[in-house]
Parts: sequence; structure tokens; C-alpha cells
Amino acid sequence: MSARVRPYAAFFFDKPAQDKREWLAAQCAAIGIVDPKDGNVLAGSWGDTWVYAEAHDLTECRVLAIELASYNEFLERLDQTRGDALEEDGLYELFLAFRDTCETLRPKFAFFKRIPLLEIQDEVAALEEAVTCYYLDELVNGPFALVYLSQEYDEALFLDDIWGERDEMSCETGRLIFASRGKDRTLRQFPDMPKEQAEASEPVSSDQSSPTPGDPQAPPVTPEVWALAREHPGQRLDIIDPMYRGRDQVPPYAIIGVWEVDERGELVRYEPNPDYRPSPRARNWPEPTDPVDEAVQLIASGHAPDEVLTEALAGATVTVAVTGNDAIRVAEDEHGPYVAVFTAPRHLPGGDHRWRQWAVRDLVGVLPPGCALAVNLNSPASPVNVRVPVAEIAAFLQAGQNQW
Repeated sequence: MSARVRPYAAFFFDKPAQDKREWLAAQCAAIGIVDPKDGNVLAGSWGDTWVYAEAHDLTECRVLAIELASYNEFLERLDQTRGDALEEDGLYELFLAFRDTCETLRPKFAFFKRIPLLEIQDEVAALEEAVTCYYLDELVNGPFALVYLSQEYDEALFLDDIWGERDEMSCETGRLIFASRGKDRTLRQFPDMPKEQAEASEPVSSDQSSPTPGDPQAPPVTPEVWALAREHPGQRLDIIDPMYRGRDQVPPYAIIGVWEVDERGELVRYEPNPDYRPSPRARNWPEPTDPVDEAVQLIASGHAPDEVLTEALAGATVTVAVTGNDAIRVAEDEHGPYVAVFTAPRHLPGGDHRWRQWAVRDLVGVLPPGCALAVNLNSPASPVNVRVPVAEIAAFLQAGQNQW
């Protein structure tokens, strides 16, 4: 893990016309980082620890990036940070270096956090819109251990934009805000926020995640999981199927697996859940077109009982193929007679067909005994096909009438 994660600081400026290398050299000279590593990277001491510095050009911003060379040294400093206030121990020198850099260079916004190396450039690029458009609540409450706001940004901040109780550090040119209070002020890379906004869940797309430490069975680890691990040292962290994000109740089969977190907030061992059932979202199935299509996906993936589809069909209107005299086309195979029904235009097959719409409650009354409805049969927009016996739908409709 230490090879993949680094403590990292980023300082955002309006993009200058000055050549990037010249600009980097000037900024680093101002804060004492002067040794060349190569043409685009400078190295030196920052906060009494060795760092690398480089510049990134975005659309409207230029970013000075400072990466700590040794994660182990950072962890040693973290272990020495024992005070409940901003005492001069452990990480204090790094906090001072971050503050001095902000006071000297006067960026618009800056952050300090631990981050997987492969995510650094994407993280910085994703923040540019928030910086340039003054999305201050997003900046001050993001997954950062420490943030800096220039005086201009601080004056535009509303009181209720800052979540939770937070330590602050005096700064002459702006405002420095930690993620939390006391010793854990930098372990928690999210402030106190609504539970649903910080819930760890497996993303639909792996391009929002980082490499998985250690266990090849483990899913990719999202930034939210990294942050929650820091917040819950010595605990077990459930990884939840993406369809259940933000829900208070999660069934056991929607838990992908469990990470064990050590006392330093590191992910150390992953246990897959043998009973996990990937949801339609986890399978990257297309978004359902309608309630019937949604019920088909839920049932096929094991996330709903068959009755859900029966109920959805009973209240639906579907499209069926008809003959020249408007008779419903009934086909038959080894499973018996069936009628192909389609719940949205996207599911209709190509070819020369005559179509007619039927309410299912009316359709079941005119079909032969033993017939079934083949829902979205062979549709390119549906990953699964199911058949529902007409007798089941008729029984459901009859039961509903009997209740009245």
C-alpha cells in the first residue's frame, strides 16, 4: 500500500502566461524547494521532509503539486501527533509548511490529503470546475485532511457551508481548515456529513477507482473507501453494492465483501461475501426503460421475488405483433405457446411487423390456455428474457378484484 499512496498537497492558481518550467522554478525557490530532479520536477525539503514538486496546467488553472517522497516517514510523524490541539509534535512541521506555502504563494485554493498515486491527476482536474465556479461547499467539505481558502473565497463562504466541528490554523492570507478536531483531524478526510454522502460503495465504472491493495479477489477501491478506512481504524468495513448506496437497510446479499482496517486506517485484508448477488447496476446492465423492464432485471439478478414482475405486468400496456386482420401473433416452442410483448420502443425488433398496443389486463383474457408472455423477447436493450404464464397474471388480477 505504501507504494501506491502518498501524502500530497495541491495549490491552485489562475493560469499564468509564464512558461510552466520557469513558473515552477520560481514558485519552488520562494518556498525553498530548489534541487532539480529532472526538467519538470524539483525536489527538496518541505516541512522538514523530502518532497517532489511539479506543475500541472488545466483549462483555466495552473496547479503546484507537492508529493511527499516517503509514506513511512509520514506515518511515523502521524504516530507522534498525540495532542488534542495544534501542538508542536508529529505533523506540525508539515502543517506549518503547508500554511507558509499558502501565505507565500497565495493560491486561490489548496488541499492536503493522502491519495493513491494513480488518482492524483484526475483528482486535481476534477476540482478545477469547483475552484473556478466558486463551489465553496464542495471545496471545504471534500475528502481532504486540510484545506486553504484565499481571503476572497473565505469571504464568499456561508456559515453553514462548513460541516461539523473543525480545527483551524491561523493564516494571514486566508483560512486553513482541518477535516475534524483533535488528534484525528487529518485521519478523517471527510468532515461530518450526511451518512448517504460518505457511504462506501462499489462504483459502476472502474475509472473512478484506484488499484486494489493485495487481494486480487477484492473489488477496486474507491476514494470513499480509502477515506472511510482512515475514519474507522481497527474496524471492519462493509463494501456495498452500488444499487444500495444511501439506503438505511441493506440485505446480506447486497454486501460485496468486507475489508479489515488496521489501527493506522489501512486496508489490510479482504473477505468476499460468498452470498453476494451483483445487482443490475453492478452488472452494468442498461438503465431500465420502464417498471416492467426494471422488475425483469431485479428478478433475474436475484434482487426481487417473481411477484414483482407479475404486479408490474398486470398494470402495464405492451406492444404486440399482429396479423393483417389484427389477430395477435401466438408462437410456440418446446416450452409451449407464447406471445412476445414489448414494453418500450427501444425493445422492438427490426423487420416488417404490424404492431398494436394492448393493456395486459385485457390481453390475458383473449389468449389461449397455457400461453405465456415473453417479455422483451431477444431485445438488444435488455440483457435478460423472461416468460410469465398468463394464468399467473390472471390470478393476480382476480385476487385484486376479490379484495374489493
